[in-house]
Amino acid sequence: MKIGILTLHSQINYGGVLQAYAMQNALKDMGHDTVIIDHWLTPDNQHLKGPFGKPFLQKIKYIVYALLGTGMFSCFQRHYRTIKFIQNRLKLSTFHFYKWSDIKPKIYQDFDCIIVGSDQVWHIYEEDFPAIYFLEGVKNIPAISYAASIGMKDIPTQFVERIQKGLANFASISVREKTAKEQVEALGFQATHVVDPTLLTLPKTWDSLSGKKQGKRLFCYFMEDDLLNIYPELDEYAQKTNSKIDIFLKCPYLVFFPITWSRLKKWWIFQKIKFFGNNNIRIHSGADPAEFVYYASIATDAVSDSFHALMFSVIFDLNIRILRPQNDFRQFMFSRIEEFTECVSRGTLIANNLHDALESIHKSPVIIFDAEKIRKKREQSKNWLLEALQGLSNKK
Repeated sequence: MKIGILTLHSQINYGGVLQAYAMQNALKDMGHDTVIIDHWLTPDNQHLKGPFGKPFLQKIKYIVYALLGTGMFSCFQRHYRTIKFIQNRLKLSTFHFYKWSDIKPKIYQDFDCIIVGSDQVWHIYEEDFPAIYFLEGVKNIPAISYAASIGMKDIPTQFVERIQKGLANFASISVREKTAKEQVEALGFQATHVVDPTLLTLPKTWDSLSGKKQGKRLFCYFMEDDLLNIYPELDEYAQKTNSKIDIFLKCPYLVFFPITWSRLKKWWIFQKIKFFGNNNIRIHSGADPAEFVYYASIATDAVSDSFHALMFSVIFDLNIRILRPQNDFRQFMFSRIEEFTECVSRGTLIANNLHDALESIHKSPVIIFDAEKIRKKREQSKNWLLEALQGLSNKK
């Protein structure tokens, strides 16, 4: 079948881009012709373009940021390289769209079926209902969801009826978290809990992006903390263990204006780290998703607060510790990580802070994942997807 994938691929987020890459490859390995429908999250794709998509005067501000050594140059690099990764590694539709009204006729013409997912496609941001990912207004086209995530503790009551109508558009529904399964079933629909596409796809998917282990090496990816908060602990760990450390950050630059004493102090510390920091610590501020996978693959240990860092730790057999989040939203999202602890056969996966995480890696037993349990979850998810697609094919 020719399958159109609707997912959150168009973003500067390692996990978001890589799950789309994995989903496309998993379907390709099953013999399907797959295309990621190129939905832009903002007009003119400014969300993905970052500084490149700003008006001229705002670009000047970002250039000044870069010249001041705030890390903004790395931000330019990361946006540019991520755009190139998406263009070169993902098979995108020949059309793109921002408004839902621009896409609906194309769906009927170009695809045999639609798969919505993975990632937080069903999350409602404030009052912004994700009509596109519920296929609102689309009739008579076969559709399923794979590893869709809601990402909310409670569904706003004003959207319940609208969500129910959207869920009725799917012949089969699968979700990424057990909490999402409970929420969908509470709305009157059957749902299956499946693994993230990064685990679903064959290991060979990552071969072209990965490398060989190179001695003791720590992979770090932080969604919450900035460099200034984490560097002292990592510097001490690198000196104590003689480990090489690779750091990836969600936000790779400093906010500088308006100038305050606190921001000047941060800027000065930032310069010291850049020019006089530990040579065993490398900060990959401008890295694209391919570099993210490569440095995960050559590491032996990992520390992160990210779900997809955990997935790649499973793929590449890393001794990982996951930091418990501090803000309320990420604490709820942490449930998907806590669910995964049942796949750990030895060791403690979760740490309350970076210091405890590093001490645990240094002194405690290596985390061992239950390979058989993970294999069964992967096979169950693959079988569900095969059966769901076969069901759509039989209805044609």
